[in-house]
Parts: sequence; structure tokens; C-alpha cells
Amino acid sequence: MVLLAGDIGGTRTRLALFDGATQLARVELASRPKSDPVEVLRAGFRQLQATVATPVTAAALGVAGPVAQNQCILTNLGWELTPSVLRRAFGAIPVYLHNDLVCAAAATTTLGKGEQLVVKPGQINPRGVRLTIGIGTGLGLATVVPGQLPTVVPAEAGHQGFSPETTRQLDLYRFVADVTRGRVTWEDLLSGPGLTRLHAFVHATTANPDTPAQLSPAQIHAQATTSTTCAAACELLAELAGSFVGQAALVAIARGGVFLTGGVANHLREFLNAPGFTQAMVGKPPMTELLQTLQVSLVTDPDLGLRGAALLAAGRVVVA
Repeated sequence: MVLLAGDIGGTRTRLALFDGATQLARVELASRPKSDPVEVLRAGFRQLQATVATPVTAAALGVAGPVAQNQCILTNLGWELTPSVLRRAFGAIPVYLHNDLVCAAAATTTLGKGEQLVVKPGQINPRGVRLTIGIGTGLGLATVVPGQLPTVVPAEAGHQGFSPETTRQLDLYRFVADVTRGRVTWEDLLSGPGLTRLHAFVHATTANPDTPAQLSPAQIHAQATTSTTCAAACELLAELAGSFVGQAALVAIARGGVFLTGGVANHLREFLNAPGFTQAMVGKPPMTELLQTLQVSLVTDPDLGLRGAALLAAGRVVVA
């Protein structure tokens, strides 16, 4: 049985064909707001069909946005995916949409030790709830409840309001609120665009910054080893990530582990593996002792979302 899996994010669209856990073929295309989603998806699917002749039985696509009635408007892309759009792109194949973090969370049920880097040691209870947090173009979250068929519970926690925990974070809130006109979400800070905002804040509050005020996320990361301003921005993102992970882990009581994924998280792995992340995560009395027991791992497999979509298409994981 050949299944189509997709991972549609704010910057790229990836499609792959799977036979069980084996990936048969894969294609990656750019995701742009002005592109026609039908044309992009159809072009990718045709490339895969030219490689693998076996008919596709079903498909599941991970999308960066909330899904209802198999429809989604992608939050950071603007694409509107509906059943009619999916039929035009893929024909009569049954296609199911899932939030991209739902797919990533589904795939954590099959992770091997070599596919993750422990950034905060702890205990793993196989019967405990798992928490997956994606830090990339946006910020996403999903949980997995274990069982004969693991069940993924979607969330849009990245769009919750940012809650400062230190006086410096309060200053950051005020700084960013001037740009966002009042409301500051966790995604405003913990994402690719968020890193640019953090750098601008560090630049504005540093006596002698050694970079221009405006840099792209790629520039900030590239200069983190030579610029104290860029390094401070990356350290601040890791601190905020720790704060968010700790808060989310208290809601889920993630005794099955916390799994971080996404391009930003992987690019900044050395900062997530530093004391600032862990201190911000566990520094939540009276729950510090509980948080100290939880393990946090960074998933290094870039195809996590595709793997999860294939599991969902096969019915090996279900969604609440």
C-alpha cells in the first residue's frame, strides 16, 4: 500500500511516497503566498508519480494552521486548502489534512535514540503523555496520549499571549508590543521572525551593539559566534523557549517526554543545550521539582512531519 505524505509549511512544501515506514520518493518545492496551491501540489505529486508507478491509496498532509472539516487557511502562508482544492490537486485519492504539529507529534511515537539529542535529561514514562513543540517559521504544539492506537491532541498554543516571567522579559513585552500594536504572542517571539524581533530588542537595550539593528534570522545565527549582540539574541530565544516549554509541560504533565522540532530549534541547538534553557524551564516554583524530572529532546530528523503524515494516512495514529 503506497501512501502520500505531505508537510506544508510557511516556506516550503514537501511531499513523499511511503510504503509502510519506507520512503520511496520525495520532492520539495517552495511555498509562496502568491503561488497557486493547486499548481504547487499537483506539480509535486506528478514528479512523485513519475518516480513510483504504484497507485496511491490515501494521503495525509500536515499544514501550518488549524484544521476543521478537512479545511485550513495556512496561518503564515495564506493558502486556503479545501476539499475541492485537494481534488483538483490529487484527483480522487482520499486526502486528509492535519495540523503540521499533529504530524510531527505522531512521528515521535516511532523515534529512535539516534534521531534525537537530549537537551535536558530526565525520566521517560512510556505510558506518559508526550509533548511536541515546533519552533520554526511559526510556533506549534501537540500532545500524544499513549494507547493501543496513540491519539494526538491538536493545539494552537503558540498563539497564546506571551507571559513575561522576569523584568527583562517585561521590557521585551513592551518593546514588541510597540510593533504588534498591543498583543504579543509566544509565536511573535519564538519563531524565525521572532528571532529578528529579539535581536532588535537586544540591539536597542545594549550600550555598544556590534551589529546593525535589523538582521534576518539567518544572519543572526551565522554571526552568533562572532557577535555578542547576535549571541545574546540567540540566548534570549533559548531562555524564552525554556519558559514556554515549562509552561506547556505543566499543562500536559509530559512524563512521556518533551520533543522539540523545527528549523529554528535545530539551528540553535547549541543554545538550547545551554543552562539558560533549562533554568527558564524548571524555574517555576512550586512546580520546579516536577519539571526537573521531565526529559526534553531535540528531534534531528528533518522529515519528522512526513513520517507522521504517513502514520496518520495508514491509520496507525489517530487524532482527537
